[in-house]
Amino acid sequence: MEPFRSVRGGGARAWLAAAEASLLRNLVGQIMTLVEPGASDSQRVNPPSGNPPPDDLGALEAMLYPPGAAQAPDDPVLARLLPDAYSDDPEAAGEFRKYTEPALRSAKYEVGKQMLDTLPEAGGRIQLSSEEALSWLKALNDVRLALGVRLGVTEEFEEEWAKLKPYDPQWTAYEVYAWLGAVQESLVQALLAGWVVSVMMLKIPRELRDKIVAHARQDHPDEACGVLAGLAGTDRPERFIAMTNAERSPTFYRFDSGEQFRVWQDMDDNGEEPIVIYHSHTSTQAYPSRTDISYASEPGAHYVLVSTRDEEETEFRSYRIVDGVVTEEPVTVVE
Repeated sequence: MEPFRSVRGGGARAWLAAAEASLLRNLVGQIMTLVEPGASDSQRVNPPSGNPPPDDLGALEAMLYPPGAAQAPDDPVLARLLPDAYSDDPEAAGEFRKYTEPALRSAKYEVGKQMLDTLPEAGGRIQLSSEEALSWLKALNDVRLALGVRLGVTEEFEEEWAKLKPYDPQWTAYEVYAWLGAVQESLVQALLAGWVVSVMMLKIPRELRDKIVAHARQDHPDEACGVLAGLAGTDRPERFIAMTNAERSPTFYRFDSGEQFRVWQDMDDNGEEPIVIYHSHTSTQAYPSRTDISYASEPGAHYVLVSTRDEEETEFRSYRIVDGVVTEEPVTVVE
């Protein structure tokens, strides 16, 4: 395989051998089969006919979400691909899962399909648009997560692999896992290089910047959080949405699950997407923590950090966070 390279205008290109293309198609196909919404999921998004009493919320929920809809999958791979949103709050995690898992399954299925649609069966030269490259990145991440669970991969992966003999069946599986990581890293670096050249910058209206800062100051000493929405594909923040920090903590933030679902649904209905996801740090610099990085699930978004540790001066910084890689970008405030 030739590593991914950025292309002028955005996106990435690479060259794959036929065997490599076949392997990727097989692995992605397995993930698609695993996450494809089944009959029970269809019932969740396509409720049966009938008109329950308008005040009977319980009956309506029973129609939309069958028993077990709020439970995490038993399959450890599915549980990793469809994780609980809140590991420390089972009730909130169940509520969030009930409303979002069918859509998450569909989204994972669709990125897998888009990857297969742009991956020639015989391999060879491939060229991806920015959108297609992001689908590849998400699909590759799902494959690697699934294989990592099946292999029981830990942080000592390299050491564990070195202990195996080449004739051990697990040796080949570890080799595939490592190769997937190299493909993934190659694509990440190509996308980051393209962003640096093209859109690696946050342009934000002064009014919206001032609203973010005001929200951060207002909620101090607790962390504040929210979103700037904009029309999908434009990279232009236009609508300020202050959200509730469900933790009400000076060191940690978490979107309220019900509010997050409503906000994301509203954006989807309006043809919008989260252009900026922001939160504040109240006693540390404006740089993503390890928790912030692990929660960054929108590779196309600008992650803004505001530090209110100084009463007189405010740090306002923006980052791209893709597959755990943090890259700071310049911020331009426009009138």
